[in-house]
Amino acid sequence: MRRLDLVRFRRSTAAFAAAGLFALAAAAGAQTTAIGLSTVKSQRFGNENLLGFYTPQGGDLFGWALATGDFNGDGADDLATGIRLDNGIVGSDIQDSGTVIVRYGILGSGLAANLASTVLRQTANPDPAEVGDQYGYALASCDFNGDGFDDLAVGVPYENYGGEYDAGAVQIHYGSPSGIHTSGDAFFTESTAGIPGDVEEGDLFAKSLACGDFNGDDRDDLVVGVPWESIDGAEAAGMVVVIPGSPNGLDHAAAIELDQNSLGIGGGPEWPDNFGWAVAAGDFDGDLFDDLAIGVPGEDSDEGQLEVVFGGPSGLTAAGSLFWSESFLGGTSEEGDFMGGALAAADFDGDGRDDLAIGIPGEDTGSAPYAGQVAVLYGSPGGFDLPSTRFFDQNNVLGAGTSETEDFFGHSLAAADFDRDGRADLAIGHREEYVSGPDDGAATVLMGSPAGLTAARHRGIAAGYDGFAGDPLQHQKDFSYALATGDFDGDGHGDLVLSAPYENVGGLADVGTETVLYGALFADGVENGNTTLWSQTVSSPYTTTFNNLQVTTGAKLGPTSSKAGIRVNLFSPTLQRPAASTYVRVGPEAGFNNERTLNGTFFIDPQGLTMSPNPGVNVFSMMTFKDGVGTGSKTRLTFELNRNDSVGGWAILANSFNETANALQFAGGAGFTTNNPGDPNTHNNRIDWSWRAGNPGHLTVWHTRFVNGVPGTRQLLFDVDLPGTANAVINHAFAGMVSGQDSGTSGSFFLDELSFRR
Repeated sequence: MRRLDLVRFRRSTAAFAAAGLFALAAAAGAQTTAIGLSTVKSQRFGNENLLGFYTPQGGDLFGWALATGDFNGDGADDLATGIRLDNGIVGSDIQDSGTVIVRYGILGSGLAANLASTVLRQTANPDPAEVGDQYGYALASCDFNGDGFDDLAVGVPYENYGGEYDAGAVQIHYGSPSGIHTSGDAFFTESTAGIPGDVEEGDLFAKSLACGDFNGDDRDDLVVGVPWESIDGAEAAGMVVVIPGSPNGLDHAAAIELDQNSLGIGGGPEWPDNFGWAVAAGDFDGDLFDDLAIGVPGEDSDEGQLEVVFGGPSGLTAAGSLFWSESFLGGTSEEGDFMGGALAAADFDGDGRDDLAIGIPGEDTGSAPYAGQVAVLYGSPGGFDLPSTRFFDQNNVLGAGTSETEDFFGHSLAAADFDRDGRADLAIGHREEYVSGPDDGAATVLMGSPAGLTAARHRGIAAGYDGFAGDPLQHQKDFSYALATGDFDGDGHGDLVLSAPYENVGGLADVGTETVLYGALFADGVENGNTTLWSQTVSSPYTTTFNNLQVTTGAKLGPTSSKAGIRVNLFSPTLQRPAASTYVRVGPEAGFNNERTLNGTFFIDPQGLTMSPNPGVNVFSMMTFKDGVGTGSKTRLTFELNRNDSVGGWAILANSFNETANALQFAGGAGFTTNNPGDPNTHNNRIDWSWRAGNPGHLTVWHTRFVNGVPGTRQLLFDVDLPGTANAVINHAFAGMVSGQDSGTSGSFFLDELSFRR
C-alpha cells in the first residue's frame, strides 16, 4: 500500500524520455495566460550560512513546511520556513533536530533580501532539542491571543516525550512589535493538562497544523492533527485536537478532541485512516464562524474521505458534520486515491463564503496511475453547493496527455487573491512532475472568477522555465512540495511561495530552496523570451529601417531581479510618427476590469536614445491607459518621455483626460538625471505611480535611480489632483512607442519589469 509521504517514487529518465512533458506556458506560438503572478520582483532563497552558526548541510530539506503571518504587525507578512532535518548550531550538532527561520516582509518592498534575521529552535525551556525531533515539520500562523500580532505554531511530531518515541509536540512562538519571540512561549504534548489523549509511541502529535476562529471571539484557535493516534485499539486511526485562543494565548485547559468515535463524526476508527492528516479552516456557510475541514486520506484502503465540522458561538460542534467520499462528490473513489491528502480554503467565486479545494494526489487519470486531481467544493448557506463541485486534473487544465504517472497533482495546495479582483486563486503543486527529468516538480495556478475557479485563466510554473528561477537541469528536487501564500509587500495582492526541499545546493544533496512570486494585476512576463503574455503586439519585423520591439536581456541594466525586457527600436526620422507606433497592449483578457484605481511600476533606460532638443518634437508617449480600444475609446492617462537638458537627462510628463474639456490635458511632469557621460556604471530608472479616478482624481509619481542594481533614494516627481475624472476607468494598457511628436528621435530605449496593481 503506497503512502505518499513515506515513499518517494523515483522514475528513470530513460523510462519517461518519450512522455508528454509538462505543458509550459511558453510553448511556441501559444498565447500565455496572465495569472497575476510573474517573475517580476521574484526572489529565490536557500538554506543560508547564517553568520557561521547555522550552515547548509546535505539532507536538511529546507522548505519542507511554510507558513506566513505578520509577526511584527507592520502591515507586511513574514515568511517562516521549516528545515525539518537541520542539525542546528555548527559544532554542537543535534542530528535531524530541526530548525525554523523567519524572513521579514517590508511594506512596499517585499521579503528582505539579506540573510534571514531570525532562527527558531527548541530551547532548553520548555524542552530542549534532541536527535530526530524534526522541529519545523509542520507550521501554522494565526493570532492566538488577539493582540494584532500573528503567532507561530511549530510542529515537532517526532519528539520523544514521556519515555515514548515519536510521541510528538507543538511549540508556540508569539508575535510582538519586535517580531516573533525566539524562545518558545508554550509547549504542548498529549500529557499537557487539558490536552486530550495520552503520550504514546508513534502518535506523531502535530504532524499537521492549521488555525481558525471557530467561536467568533476574534482570537484564533489552533488545530493539531494527530493522524497516527490509536483510537479504541485501531492504530493510526487518527484524531484532531483543537486548542482555543484566549487573551493570554492558547488555552490548553479548554482543548477538545475530534475523532471518528466522537458523536456526530462520520465513519469509525480503523487502521490506517489517518484522520487529521491534513486540516484547513474556512467559513464555508458564511455565518462568520470558521469551520474545519479534516482530511482522512487512509480511509477505505487509501481511497480517502473528507470530514467537515462546523463552527458556532460555542466553537466546533460535531453534530451536523459532513463525511463525504469522492464518489459522493461526483468522482470515482479508488484504492490509493488519497483524497484529503491536502486541503485549502478560500473564496474562489467572491460570494462571501469560503470554498474548499481537496487534493486527491493518488487519483488515476486515464491510463496514468497516481497522476492526481483536485476537487473544489463551493460554500453555501447550508454548507456546500454539491451540484457546483468541480474536478481539475492536468488533462482538463493544461491539455490532453499532460496527466502522467506519479505526478501527484494536488499534493500541495495554497490559495490567495493574486490579482486582487476580490476572488481567490488556487496554486496546485504536482511535486513529482516530469518537466525535463524525473521528479522536477511543478505547480499550476487557476484563477478565481464569479463562477469559481476556471481553467480559462491558468499558468504552469516550473523552475528554470519561462523566466522562473531555478535550474531546469537539476532533477528530483520536488519543486512545489510545499506552497504558502502571504502579502509580503503589503500591497493587497497575494504572493506565492513554492519550495523545493530536495534541491541540491552548492554540491550538497537535498539542501532545499524556495521561490517567491509576487502578485499583481498584470506584470510584463517577457522573461519567457517573447511577448505572449500581452494581448497584442504591434511591431515591424526587426530590421534597421522600421520601428519595432525586441525582447532582450539587454534590458538588464537596473534591478538584479531583471532578466529580460522590451527594447523599443526607433529608426528613420520619417517613420517616427503616430502611424508607425510600436507597442504591446494588455486588456481585459489579463483581468483588467474597468479599474478606477491603478498602481504601477516600470523601469526605463533611455541611454541609447537620441531626441531633438526642439520644442514639440522631443516627446512621445511610452505608456498609455485607455477605456477600450478603437472607435469611441478614451485615453485616460499617458506617460511621456521628454529630453530635458536642464536636468542633464530626461523628464516624465503625464497627461490626463479632462471630461469637462473633453480632451487630454497636461497633469504634471518632472525631470531626472541619468549617469554622467563616460560613467561605466550600468543604471536604470524606476518609475512608480498611483492613479485614482474621482472628482478630483489624483496622480502621484516617484523616481528611483538604480546604479549596478542598487537603488538610490526614492524621490517624489509630482503629486497632483486630476480634475474631471469622476467617470474614468482603465481596461487597456499600452507600452512602447505608442504615439507622439518624435520626428527627431532615433535609437532605442528599454522598458523592463512593468507591473500594474490594483
